[in-house]
Amino acid sequence: SELNANISSKTHKIEQIQQRNVQINTETEQLQVQIEIDEASVKKARARLEEAIEIAAELQQQKQQQERSQHDLVISKEQAKKSLAETSSFYYQQKLLLQSLESRLNSSAHGIERLQQHSQRLQQRKSNLVKQISQDANPLEGKQKELEELLQQRLATEKLRDELRIKTQACQAELELLERQRSDHNASIEHARTKLENARLEQQSNQLRMTSYAEQISDKGFVVADILAEVQQGQNTEYKKNELERLQRSIIRLEPVNLAAISEYEEEKQRKDYLDQQNDDLVEALETLEKAIRKIDKETRTLFKDTFEAINTNIKVLFPKLFGGGHCYLELTSEDLLTTGVSIMARPPGKRISNIQLLSGGEKALTAVSMVFSIFNLNPAPFCMLDEVDAPLDDANVGRFSQMVKEMSDKVQFLFVSHNKVTMEIANQLNGVTMREPGVSRLVSVDLAEAEKLIAD
Repeated sequence: SELNANISSKTHKIEQIQQRNVQINTETEQLQVQIEIDEASVKKARARLEEAIEIAAELQQQKQQQERSQHDLVISKEQAKKSLAETSSFYYQQKLLLQSLESRLNSSAHGIERLQQHSQRLQQRKSNLVKQISQDANPLEGKQKELEELLQQRLATEKLRDELRIKTQACQAELELLERQRSDHNASIEHARTKLENARLEQQSNQLRMTSYAEQISDKGFVVADILAEVQQGQNTEYKKNELERLQRSIIRLEPVNLAAISEYEEEKQRKDYLDQQNDDLVEALETLEKAIRKIDKETRTLFKDTFEAINTNIKVLFPKLFGGGHCYLELTSEDLLTTGVSIMARPPGKRISNIQLLSGGEKALTAVSMVFSIFNLNPAPFCMLDEVDAPLDDANVGRFSQMVKEMSDKVQFLFVSHNKVTMEIANQLNGVTMREPGVSRLVSVDLAEAEKLIAD
C-alpha cells in the first residue's frame, strides 16, 4: 500500500512534470516567436538607427556647409560694408568736386559777364571818344580857350581874395581897437567901482562914528540937536576967540603939565608914522591882491563858461550815441559862475526822469561815461583807466559803449578792466592772471594783432 502510494505519488509528480514540461515547451515556442518578433524589431530599429546616423551625418555635413557659407557671408558682408564705405567716400568726394566745379563754373560765368560788361563800357567809351574827336576838329584850340578862361577866373579870384584880406585886416585892426577900448572901459569901471566901495566904507565908518558920538553926548546928558544948533549959530571969529580963551583958561587950570610929553609925543609920532607906512604897504598889497583876484575871477569866469559850453555841446552829441536816443544837457545851479554848481539833466529814450537818482545802475554808468568822454573830447589826456564800467550794462549798451571806446582810442589810450567778451574784442592787447596750480598766479599777455597774423599764416 505504501508502494502504491509512492507509485501514485511519483506518477502524480511525473504527470505534473510532464504538464510543466508541456507548459515550458509552449512558453519556449512563445518565447521563440517573441524572439523572432524582437529580432525583426531590432533589425528595423538598427535600420532606422543607421538611417538616423546617415541623416545626422548629412545634417552635420549640411551644418558645416552652412557654417562655412555663413562665414563666407560675414566676410562678404564686411567686404560689402568696406566697399560701401569706399563708394560713399568716393561719392562724397565726387559730390564735393562737382560742387567746387559748379562754383568755379559760376564764378567763371560771372567773371565772363563782368568782362563782357567792362568790354561793353570800354566800347561805349571808345565810341564816345571817337564821336567827341569827330565833333571837335581842333581840341587844342578848345582847351586853350578853356585854359584862358580858367586863368581869368583865377586872377579874379585872387583879386577878390586880396580885397577880402584887406577888409579882414581892417576889421582885425578895428576889432583890436575896440578890444583896447573895452579894456579901458573895464578899467574905468573897476576904478569907479573901487571908489564907490571906498566911499561906501567911509560912509559906514562915519555912520559908526556919528552913532558913537551921539551915544557919548547922550551919556553926558546933552541933546544932539541943541548942540548942533549952537555950533551952527556960533560959527564966527568972535566965537572962536572966546572959545580959544576958554580953552586957554582951562589949560591954566589944569596945573603944570608933563614936560616929557613932547618927547613922548615924538616917539609915539615916529611909531605912528611907521605903523602908517606899514598900513599903506598893506593897503597897497591888498589892492594888488584884490586886482589879481579880480583878474583871476574874470579869466576863470570866461574859461569856465567856454569849457561848460564845449562840454555841454559834446554831451548832447555823445549821450544819444551811447543810449541809442534820448537827450542830455548840463545846467548851472546859479548865475554866479564862481560859486555855481553843475547839474546833469539826462533823459534816456522812452523815459521821463525827474531826478537822476531814479536811473538804473547801467544808465547812471553810461551817463557818467558820456560826461567823461565829453571832457576827454575837449582836452584829451594821454590815457584813461576804466574799471568794470561795462559791468552793469546789457549786451546792446555794451556794444555801443565798446564802439565809443574804439572811436575815442584814436585820441586817448584806454586801459580797461573787463570780464565782458564784447568789450574784450575791441582791445589790441589782453593782459590777465591765470592760476594753473593752486596758489601760483601767472601773468598772461596776448597781442591780438600778432595772434591774427599767426592764424592767417
